[in-house]
Amino acid sequence: MACCATEEPTPGTSGSNVNVGLIYLQRGGVILKTPKTGLALQFGIPPETIKDCMTLGIPVPSYYVFPKVLFDRQKFVNVAEAEFPAYYNFFVMKKPVTFICTPAQEASMRLVFQETLLGPKDIDVRHEFADGADDTVPDVQRECAYIRTFSSIDELFNFVHFDADGVATLEAEGVRIVDRGDEFAVFEHGTEVGRAPSKVKLPTALYQHSVLAGSACQPPFEPPLLGVTILGSGHGFDPSHRTSGFVLWINKRGIMVDPPLNSRALLQQNGVPSRLVDTVIVTHCHADHDQGTLQKMLEERQVTLITTSTIMGSFLRKYSALTGVSADGLRRLFVFRPVVFNEPMRINGGEIRFFYSIHTIPCIGFEVYYGGKSIYFSGDTCYDPAFIRSMHQAGVLRDGRAAWLLDERWQQHSLILHEAGVPPIHTPVSILAALNDDIKGRLWVIHTSHKALPPGSGLKIAPEGVENTLVLNVQPHVHSGAIELLKVIDEIDMFRVFALAQARELLQNAMPRHYAAGATIIEKDSLGRELYIITAGVVVISDASWSKHFVVGDYFGEMSLVTGRCVCVCVCVCVCVVRRSRFCCVAVITASQQPRRLL
Repeated sequence: MACCATEEPTPGTSGSNVNVGLIYLQRGGVILKTPKTGLALQFGIPPETIKDCMTLGIPVPSYYVFPKVLFDRQKFVNVAEAEFPAYYNFFVMKKPVTFICTPAQEASMRLVFQETLLGPKDIDVRHEFADGADDTVPDVQRECAYIRTFSSIDELFNFVHFDADGVATLEAEGVRIVDRGDEFAVFEHGTEVGRAPSKVKLPTALYQHSVLAGSACQPPFEPPLLGVTILGSGHGFDPSHRTSGFVLWINKRGIMVDPPLNSRALLQQNGVPSRLVDTVIVTHCHADHDQGTLQKMLEERQVTLITTSTIMGSFLRKYSALTGVSADGLRRLFVFRPVVFNEPMRINGGEIRFFYSIHTIPCIGFEVYYGGKSIYFSGDTCYDPAFIRSMHQAGVLRDGRAAWLLDERWQQHSLILHEAGVPPIHTPVSILAALNDDIKGRLWVIHTSHKALPPGSGLKIAPEGVENTLVLNVQPHVHSGAIELLKVIDEIDMFRVFALAQARELLQNAMPRHYAAGATIIEKDSLGRELYIITAGVVVISDASWSKHFVVGDYFGEMSLVTGRCVCVCVCVCVCVVRRSRFCCVAVITASQQPRRLL
């Protein structure tokens, strides 16, 4: 019996002439179809492989074999993303899915499903509200339970275990799966019919860690003062688009909202340095919204996570179960900035006001204010006035909460991002289509597919891509320049420990400079008089035998402050830098009692 192919095969093809039933999926994982009964077994479940099946025109499997390792620690990807196969089988195919795994893996996945299907066991969000408990505070646990169409996670799946001999048996189908170490062997009525790898090999082309691919050969992205870059506008069953997620720009700094997988590489390939986007908002813990968050945390240095304490706890429990890393260990990966309701969160000179939406698990949306304009993001929710009234009449919503949900103030925002989908989990498209033309002119629909929008409805899908960034023309904050500059300075190790007095000195002596593409900033062996900090663009620093790309937040010229000579050539690719004189830097560093940090 031939083994699976060792080289990366073409998606949709068999791994060998003998394994004619083995189909390699584009996002990783393989499907083996038994020759007699036609039973489709998928081995490994990287995110969004349902979309691969749709693209190939083959049925979505109902049987999934978990890989031996549930989380890829090199590419930081969950390769046992069982949530959406369970959804698809239950909601679309009207039957439970079957997972084939070890007893220990079932225990881990039950912890995951608790958070993704039901949410935390005990939910009390009163401590998250600045004004204390009143009738506007939601009973989140009761709201979530009301709109769910199942009462127990066991309605969605069955588990079949490998026994002590490494054999899993599907009695009714006449199929046995045998653990052979690096492979699973599949037997149908006693005859071996194929083998599949026991570990998932993720395609390099989709999961490469880009450093600056494309950045040096195209104009760098100029972030807006206020705007949105849509990274994905689709949902978990939409094969033509990434799952929904976007970058919210405030004062030229980005906040990634529900980052899709590989968001960092996607942005860098379009000239957006990752340092411009160092904050993440997680709205809830469904796989199509949180799967790129841990990847971003692990790919980069410490990021800031904004969400509620309820949602953060759910996130930690979910990914602790998947990775085997303790919740405390995962907590060290990020700086947590908790959401406080009824109080604005001030960030980058703007204000964000959060709220709990109506969903199957705790979920948030928000409003953003900056420069006299605003952005509204609904989060996953069911905005259906008739349904909200029915929840109120059933006693699920108190008077204040119902009035808040029915308030139409969100329709006044300058830019509206609203989700849509299948109710009651999502907002009916018909509700958005019934809005007047003025509102629809400011509204962009996300988390749905183009075919879901009725022709002539006036609705439009939010456009994906850096080149399609939605920009609002606003007046900059009165301290916009200082905020941006201090943000850059704070990212530099030798300046991070400075007191307010030293920061003031740096601001007073900073000299902004713009250089055209191809201009030489510093010649080799020239006198070193300044320290340069990049605030926009790309700088190529090179010597005879090497070169390196520097981006926003990087700095150069620091060694020349010590030696008095530049040791390499610095050429820019459309760059803006802040320049500080040698004497200013030395004086400020000395005053901070950190004179050896440059050495």
